[in-house]
Amino acid sequence: MTAPRSTSDTGRQRLAEARATKLRDEKLQRGQAAHTVDCHATDPQDRAELMAMLGLDTPTAAEARGTHLGRIN
Repeated sequence: MTAPRSTSDTGRQRLAEARATKLRDEKLQRGQAAHTVDCHATDPQDRAELMAMLGLDTPTAAEARGTHLGRIN
């Protein structure tokens, strides 16, 4: 027989799940933004400036972007 979970354990689990969901959603959104910048930048300098403006020039952003390098006109 399993002991019932305490309210605090359930609350901690829900909080951890919410945090994980938030991080996953932010990573996805950053990746989508980086992809959009990659597709619309006119040259490497323009891309770098746009990425910096959006706060996507951080290691976390690079991780979210992965290895995708879109079209640079």
